[in-house]
Order: sequence, then structure tokens, then C-alpha cells
Amino acid sequence: MQPDRGVLQFPAARLRPGTLPSVAGDCWSGQCTPVEACNWAPDCAACATDPDPLVCVFKAQKGAYQVCEPKPAACGDAPEIDCGCGQEICDASPPHTECHDQTPGIVCECPFC
Repeated sequence: MQPDRGVLQFPAARLRPGTLPSVAGDCWSGQCTPVEACNWAPDCAACATDPDPLVCVFKAQKGAYQVCEPKPAACGDAPEIDCGCGQEICDASPPHTECHDQTPGIVCECPFC
């Protein structure tokens, strides 16, 4: 489901942490999808998965949104990441290649958009 397609009605109690509802057409499919497989996340809380939390990445642009990405190996066991070890997330998502520190997570911004 895209964030601009309206409200999706589904029983939230059936979602496990780190998942979002799967959509078939315009309806909830009855299944859940891992949030890291989605091209947006409703908020950074969706990235709080166990045992390995995902990184909340804010894509700064018109119509800004966030995604949940796996933590880069360069960040080690750090509970929070910064652009020092998380720049590779932005490098892998052009045109959002300019990294800025944010808590939680990082911001990947398009420098020319």
C-alpha cells in the first residue's frame, strides 16, 4: 500500500512488530509483510523489530516519507546509527544520497531535487 492511497482498514491486533499489512488490489490480503520489504513505513516505530532493530531512514523531499532498512555491518552493535556508519544506506538510494544525522535513524536527502 502506498501512503497516498488513503486509509487501509485491517485488524491491527493481527500485525506482529516489524510488519505492515499486505495489500491485494485495494484490500488487505489478510497477510503481513516485513516492514523492510516495503517502500515506506508509517513511522519510525515500525522499524523497532526484534532481535535486530531496523534503521529508520527519513527520505527528505516533497512528499517526504520514511523507510526501514537493515543496519549496515559497519555500525556494529551501536543502538543508534549516524551518517558515519550509515552513509551507505543513502548511497544505495539515489537521488537521496546526502546523509544527515537524526534521532532515531538518519535522513537521506536529495541534494538537487
